[in-house]
Amino acid sequence: MARVSGLSQSLVSRTERGLRPELTIDQAAMLCATLGLRLYIRAYPAGSPVRDAAQLPLLKRFRPEVSDVYGWRTEVPVVHRGVNRRGDLRAWDVVLDGPARIGVDAETRLHDIQAVQRRTELKLRDGDVDLVVLLVAATRHNRDVLREHRAALLSTLALDSREVLGALRAGAVPRGSGIVLL
Repeated sequence: MARVSGLSQSLVSRTERGLRPELTIDQAAMLCATLGLRLYIRAYPAGSPVRDAAQLPLLKRFRPEVSDVYGWRTEVPVVHRGVNRRGDLRAWDVVLDGPARIGVDAETRLHDIQAVQRRTELKLRDGDVDLVVLLVAATRHNRDVLREHRAALLSTLALDSREVLGALRAGAVPRGSGIVLL
């Protein structure tokens, strides 16, 4: 591999043994090319979990709507059957722990309903929760989007605000996942 890639034998050997943490993108691309592979790289947000400052007031408005029967944890990593998959940076904005484990995702501005649907279904599948609440800021734009596209979300998020909030205020388990406009 070293000869074909044009890299030194020691670099290739250390890389193969996981002893070279500072491999450059060019070096990785050359090593991949010698194996007949094309290197693809994606960037994911990292660092501070506060990426959408507008979510904080929305979550703050939601907190008093939830009975004290439920615990409240923020920025909870998505885990699959108790295991956080290496490199999976997804997290629930809030997890409510109580009679049921409920993952809450907050959206301040709805853009792509299909993306919301996919993300919600994948997090429900992988997120070690019983139900999902999509918490949406009650803006004119969001109401218009939901009015026009609510049917697309019904298979995953069947309940409306009244049903979800009624159960959470009472310390009960909603009968399914749903959307809360607040």
